[in-house]
Amino acid sequence: MVVFAINFKAYAFGNNALEIAKIIDELAKQYQQEEVIIAVPLTEIKTIVKEVSYIKVYAQTADAVEPGAHTGKMPIEGLVQAGARGVVVNHAENQIKLNEIDFIINKAQEFVLETLVCAATPLQAKALASFNPDYIAYEPPELIGTGKSVSELYPQSIKDASKKVKVISPTTKFLVGAGITSYRDVDESLYLGAQGVFIASAIMKSKNIKQKVEEFFSFHY
Repeated sequence: MVVFAINFKAYAFGNNALEIAKIIDELAKQYQQEEVIIAVPLTEIKTIVKEVSYIKVYAQTADAVEPGAHTGKMPIEGLVQAGARGVVVNHAENQIKLNEIDFIINKAQEFVLETLVCAATPLQAKALASFNPDYIAYEPPELIGTGKSVSELYPQSIKDASKKVKVISPTTKFLVGAGITSYRDVDESLYLGAQGVFIASAIMKSKNIKQKVEEFFSFHY
């Protein structure tokens, strides 16, 4: 079973975000993709959760704070109330400190909220595995949004990162991101030791999002 995590970033809001979420939900059902995650803007969580039934809806971020006097911050408790199934932590475009990652993962686990933590290097992936997140996504920052796949340019690093994560946290699922643009990149990532992929630009910037999602979901890995 392949894990597909799709990051909306800040590309879609309102009706547009909802329509994309529905497309992904329907195609995931159609192609029996059993583990599909969409990471949506905080403003869209509540609406999308009500309209999809098959896929998991994640928040793109959380803050390492307790509920209280923290203007502009989003504690884990707020995500739980909105209906999120999980949260993305430490994306390359929104990096946080190690102690904040620790706080967020512990708080998420307390509320049975899943965590997808991003790592820039195999060594960082190893360090983050000690927190036992549900997923670790290895994404070299310099390749994000470039269309140049890490599986093509740095294949050995995928092997290294995968092995490091599995030694520390065997239950954590290892994903590959950065430059994933086609089913060939997914296939190669799986061959190198990944259990899934973290995709953003290839889908969100596509001229035909439905066709692009179908391309990923319909391929028999």
